[in-house]
Amino acid sequence: MFQSEQTNQLYLKAKVELCDYTQRIYPQPVNGAKVLRKTPANRWEVKMLCGPEYLAQHGISPQTEAKCMIEIEENGGYLEA
Repeated sequence: MFQSEQTNQLYLKAKVELCDYTQRIYPQPVNGAKVLRKTPANRWEVKMLCGPEYLAQHGISPQTEAKCMIEIEENGGYLEA
């Protein structure tokens, strides 16, 4: 699964130091994801960080930044810097 069933949420591949879902803090950054959510103003913001265990447990495959940007721009949105 590339994104959640909600069309207002994407998972962006990233190195993360913690997982907001499991409350786990890693001693060193690990491969995880930034959870992007769309605001009513069509702006996408990083709302949470997600660790590899959560991604695996829920069958989530985070997207590259390029793929996220394509999806965001195709829907008329923008990513908050």
